[in-house]
Amino acid sequence: MKHIRERGFGLALIRLILILVVLSLIQGSSFNTQAQSGGALGYGSKVYGVISASAPLVTYSFTGQQGDYVVMTADSWTGTLDVQLEFVAPNGVVLDRSTQNTPAGEALGAHLAVFLPESGIYVLRLSGEHATTGDYLLSVLGRAAATATPLVYGQAVDVIIPAGAAAQFFAFEAEDCPTTLVVSDPSEGQPFTFRFIVKVRDQRGQTVALLRGGEQLEDWVTVEALSGRYEVEALAEEPALSGSIRLLVTCADDNPGCTPTGQSGAAVCAPCPPIDELVPGGGCPDLHFTAVQDPAVPNWVTVTWDLMPGADGYAVYVTGLIEGGGETYLTHADWVPGDPTRFTWILPAVGYTGFNFSLRVLVDDVVICTQEAHVDMGTPAPDCPDMGLTAAMTDAAVHALTLGWTPGLDADQFDLDIYSIMDGSETYSGRLILPGDASEYAFDHFPPELDAVRFVLWMWKDGRLCSEEITVVFTQPPDQQGGGPCAIRADREGVPVRVGPGASRSIFAFLNPGIEYTVAGQAIGEDGNPWWQIDKTQFAGHEGVISLWVAQADVAEVGDCSQVPQTDIPGVIPIPDDQPGGWLPCGSCDSCGHPANECVTSPEGLCLWDPTTCQNFNPNPPGGDQTCYAVYAVIDMGNCSGGGSAMLDTVPNCRSTLYTPGTLIQAHAVAVDSKCRVRSWTGCGASGSGASISFIPPGTCTVVAHMGY
Repeated sequence: MKHIRERGFGLALIRLILILVVLSLIQGSSFNTQAQSGGALGYGSKVYGVISASAPLVTYSFTGQQGDYVVMTADSWTGTLDVQLEFVAPNGVVLDRSTQNTPAGEALGAHLAVFLPESGIYVLRLSGEHATTGDYLLSVLGRAAATATPLVYGQAVDVIIPAGAAAQFFAFEAEDCPTTLVVSDPSEGQPFTFRFIVKVRDQRGQTVALLRGGEQLEDWVTVEALSGRYEVEALAEEPALSGSIRLLVTCADDNPGCTPTGQSGAAVCAPCPPIDELVPGGGCPDLHFTAVQDPAVPNWVTVTWDLMPGADGYAVYVTGLIEGGGETYLTHADWVPGDPTRFTWILPAVGYTGFNFSLRVLVDDVVICTQEAHVDMGTPAPDCPDMGLTAAMTDAAVHALTLGWTPGLDADQFDLDIYSIMDGSETYSGRLILPGDASEYAFDHFPPELDAVRFVLWMWKDGRLCSEEITVVFTQPPDQQGGGPCAIRADREGVPVRVGPGASRSIFAFLNPGIEYTVAGQAIGEDGNPWWQIDKTQFAGHEGVISLWVAQADVAEVGDCSQVPQTDIPGVIPIPDDQPGGWLPCGSCDSCGHPANECVTSPEGLCLWDPTTCQNFNPNPPGGDQTCYAVYAVIDMGNCSGGGSAMLDTVPNCRSTLYTPGTLIQAHAVAVDSKCRVRSWTGCGASGSGASISFIPPGTCTVVAHMGY
């Protein structure tokens, strides 16, 4: 991995960097691209834009809260543009695609209306159907979740609408029969009745009925059985009007407005059809559950399935197969009645060999059966050329930079994946599709809150897929640098801290990326390379070591490091002949400066303090083999909800389930709620943050992932 470094960090914590928002206003490239960003919008925004052959896709973003009602319309302004809209949720799921803008009567326009399923940053993607181009007018209207009065089956509610009153909201759930909302006007009026408007929306946000008064005393709409929650908005046609209406929710065959038929003159409506029975035995028929990759972008995956009789819900869970082994939860989506039976995800482009998808079929929130699907990810060809990916900062004040790579590679196409890094967490921010003759791309700014951005350049050529990546760490402006005490900072995870200057010295801990550590001295290590001595008091358990060191090549300097003194190199403590060569159990020494039962003897003979490990220490590990240790990974969910898991990625190398002393173990943790992140690791001598951690356990111990929002 390559890095360029600057200094400084964002002032505010942003949980989720929106997809492609980091690409806003990036039109300073020296060549035509196939994507552009229109920036961030707010409710009430109206903007003009253009879709062209060189930029057929435009993205906008806005921040919304759970339950907000948002209406998006885009109408063709010039040319033959047939506008299409796609709406992407914060977790990467494509929530909906547009329909024709029938409310405005625009044949080439697009319309989307949704209730936001969660709080976060959403992305709206505009394109032209059938490669059409032209100018468009986009508007985004939104309101906060309305407080709705529930409508009870069979109980009529009289609604008084004064002059100049705001809209009033009601809600009902469709029962296990075709459900009818009856709107009637109990008052007298001329020439007919009070001119009211009643809008009925399903739980996706789409308008299913628009009922108007003034020409009849009663109107109604019937929706499918068990089709979910409906919002009812009632208001006057004009602000100066006033009146009252009556709302009644009932099964269709109980609708008092049904036309009288038959000799008795009684109202006869179609009976409620019976609910389809579940498949005998509780199993699933073949629902043709499939996962299909986009031919041009393999990490864009769409799953589809057939509806199952009797089921009232579905959920699809996605797990990733990690390069090098292991599987981890990534995301999931819940189906809402009325939605199409499909989801589309933009999944991580690197780090995984494939993805597994699990369809869960629900009845009354109980999973009655599941079906599986799988896709494989392509891997870079072994004979890939050196693409020479570089990054040059062009304006540090606004985080402007230019990426460059080897010209003349004669590629079919380049894809550029962008990952935003902040507060120790990395978020996928989107993809640019670039022509095969491109050799650079210029960004005129990135959000000031970001700590760093990682770029992965993919090259498609003759059916082969090659990649190269680089990370750019942002800094303070030059006039704010220097002058302070010397410190160091790691710009990646896994930088080891050792008990002496040299790669052969034992690893005590790993640096937390983005954290500044005070420098206490420097020396040339036994390998002939320069090393920094860092203030050991910044690490838990420092009482058990003489000093701590990190290789200068692994870290970035912060402040003035020109006057750091040379310091003495601690000697290597020889291992006595009777030393077993591994970590001794808790209580094997008593000079660590803490209770003797929390003191551990290291392979070098040092008496170290390790209370977290000793609380879980088992002097007789499974199998009775005193030279091997059991290591466990657990998760502390903190203030997160929904559960999660912590796993060891390193395969045991002793007696099937144990580890030999000195084994470097990697662990990772993930929560079901994608907003929940690993905030810190403790136990087994591990420290740091981020989804993964590497450590060398001192003995039988438990490593704990502490989660939080």
